Amino acid sequence: MSIYAAGGDDYHIRATGQEVFDVSGAGDTVAAILSTGLSIDASLLACACVANLGAGIVVRKVGTAVVHPDELRQSVVQSLVTESGPQALSLERIVECVRLW
Repeated sequence: MSIYAAGGDDYHIRATGQEVFDVSGAGDTVAAILSTGLSIDASLLACACVANLGAGIVVRKVGTAVVHPDELRQSVVQSLVTESGPQALSLERIVECVRLW
């Protein structure tokens, strides 16, 4: 997923490797999670990252499916651990994680 912010910055969020069963509804999931996050004033980049994780959950399911809150929370936490590894997180990153949770 690519984000092109109004300030000129661009971000490219990689999809995690998934065994894809069905892509039906992945775009709808992205739109729903992204718009929900934006409606509570979360940053565009944070919303896009969480929406990307939500789409990853949906494509692992057969047919059109929903992402349950616990699945999304687990995916966010897992991505933070995978991303940061065993080293300490910066204060800025911790604040962003708390906002996501």
